[in-house]
Amino acid sequence: MLYSGLDDAIRSTVQYKTGAIERSLLQIMPPTVDLSSDILQPVPLEEWPSLQSLLKSNWPTYSMYYYWIQNATKWRKLNPDFPLEIYSPNGKYNEDATFVGISSYAMSSVVIFTKELSGKRLHEALVKTKRFNYSKAVTFSGVHEYIQPILFSALATLRTNEGIEIELEVPGCFRIKSAEDCANVEIKVPEECYLADLDTSHLPLMNAVWPHRDKENPENSIKFLEPMVTLNKSVGLFLKEGDILVSWALHSDWHGLGTVQTLDRYRRRGYATVVINALAKQLGNQGISPILSVVTGNSPSENMFTSLNWKPTHSSIWVSTKKCSPSVN
Repeated sequence: MLYSGLDDAIRSTVQYKTGAIERSLLQIMPPTVDLSSDILQPVPLEEWPSLQSLLKSNWPTYSMYYYWIQNATKWRKLNPDFPLEIYSPNGKYNEDATFVGISSYAMSSVVIFTKELSGKRLHEALVKTKRFNYSKAVTFSGVHEYIQPILFSALATLRTNEGIEIELEVPGCFRIKSAEDCANVEIKVPEECYLADLDTSHLPLMNAVWPHRDKENPENSIKFLEPMVTLNKSVGLFLKEGDILVSWALHSDWHGLGTVQTLDRYRRRGYATVVINALAKQLGNQGISPILSVVTGNSPSENMFTSLNWKPTHSSIWVSTKKCSPSVN
C-alpha cells in the first residue's frame, strides 16, 4: 500500500527537530548586553524585499531563504511587534545578500546566509556578534550545504574562544514543488471528511500529539505553532460526523509545509496526502512554490514526496549549540 507508514514518515518532515533543538524555546539575545555597536545591525523592514530579491537568482538554489524572508516580512507587517529581526554586518547586506535572521517568539532560531564566495563577512559576524545568548541553546536552522563550512568554521573558533560546543546535528534535504504544479494538483477529499482552516482552538490537540512538543512547558510549543494558524493559513481535515479534526498541515515560517500529522487511530487512510495537497494548492494559487524538509535517511518520506513530485533542491542541517560549563580543577 502506497501510504503504509505515511504518518510516521510525515512527522519527520517537520523542520524543528528533537532533543536540544526543542529545548531552545527561549529568548536568544542576551538581555544586558549593549548591542548598539555590535557587528550585526538591523536591516530596516522596508529593505527586506530588496534583500529577498537578491535570492531569486539561480532558482531554486536559495528558495528556502527567499521564502523565509517573504514570510518574515508578512508576519512583521501583520504584527509589527512580532519578535523576528533580520541583521547584516554593519546593517549592510550588500550584493552578496549576507544576513542573519533571528526569531525568538517561541523557539530561538537563527537563519544565516551569504552568497559571498569566501564567506568572510558572515564568518566574522558569527564569531564577533554578541546577539546570541550561548548560555542558552542557540539553533541554526536549515543551514544550506554551501553555508555549512562557514558555520562550522565559526563554531570551531567559538569553541576555542568561548567554550561553545555543538550539542546536536540533524541533517536533512529541502524539497520544492512548483507553484504551477501545486495549483494544478487534484484534491480528493474522502466522502466522510471535509477540509477547513485551522484556528487557535485546535492548538491544544495538535500540540498534545506533536512528537516534538515541549513536554515540560507545553505553552512554549503551543506558542511556536500559534503564528502558523494566526498569521498563516493552515489546513485541517475533519470528520463530518462530530466535526473531529483528524489530520492537519501547518503553513510554516519557511512559507511551505511544516508540521503534518494525523491522529494515530486515523492513520493509513490517505488523510495526510489530502492535507499536503490542499495546503500546497493554496500556496501554489498564491504563486508560491512551497518547500519542506525531510530528515536524511527517512526513505518512506523521501519516496512518498518523490511520488507527489516534490523535487530535492539541496542538503541542509539543523545545528543546536550549548556553552560548556567551566571545568573544575
